[in-house]
Amino acid sequence: MVIPEDGLLEVAWYFSKFGKKNPPSLLRVEKWKDAAALFYPRFGEGKTSEEFYNSLKNHRDRFDSWLSSTRTGWRNKDGTPRNLPVVSKIVMQRMNMLPNSIIEKLIISYLSINPFEKVQQDLAPILQDKSIDDTTREQLISARLGQGFFRKECLKLYPACPLTDITFEPLLRASHIKPWSACHNGTERLDPFNGIILAAHVDVLFDQGWISFSNDGLVLLSNDIDRALIKKLQLPEKIKPFHSKSVEYLEWHREKILRKKKHPRKRIKTNE
Repeated sequence: MVIPEDGLLEVAWYFSKFGKKNPPSLLRVEKWKDAAALFYPRFGEGKTSEEFYNSLKNHRDRFDSWLSSTRTGWRNKDGTPRNLPVVSKIVMQRMNMLPNSIIEKLIISYLSINPFEKVQQDLAPILQDKSIDDTTREQLISARLGQGFFRKECLKLYPACPLTDITFEPLLRASHIKPWSACHNGTERLDPFNGIILAAHVDVLFDQGWISFSNDGLVLLSNDIDRALIKKLQLPEKIKPFHSKSVEYLEWHREKILRKKKHPRKRIKTNE
């Protein structure tokens, strides 16, 4: 399994090797920021979209001095390529050995998150932690799977998705506001005030930072989200204010997950 940092470096190498003035043609976007946004769901956890873009650009710039014919990259005063960090050098050596067809398949595989792989990564520390008693371990596993105590308590707070009014449980997800992997302890992971019940399609938007909420319930939209999609989804401008115990988690989500600048739903024109 490729660790996240290796995967991000492989994307940066690909940007440098196959992207000239514009991103690689395989990605079908014209701007570098749009290219970076494609990989944000996979590698951007814990970063704002701007922080993620800058991180990916820095990695690409390091490779540019070794690979690019259109960008200078990071060089020494005498014009020679600056030394790469060891992990970057290993990635470059590995990627240089691969045929283009394999490289393309690898990059395409990073355009979406494998849910099973992500769940397995999150559950591994719990299964290996011998200090956790069986009852707590079961609760934590159930919470990560969107079942059990956490889901039950979230449904008490939100009997329906507050944006769609859907109550049909198979279509509802018990979503963590502050993501599972970012929580400091089991208390945060099991806290129902760190949760919100959302319809499946809205859960994806919230989990990947396309939407968020103000403390008083205003629906906040990423500048990156397509305006035509917003019009089709018919999202409300405001929902019921959040409980004070959810405020800290919401602040984290707005700061770390919501992509780019945030603004209330009502300030977005949908008739463009």
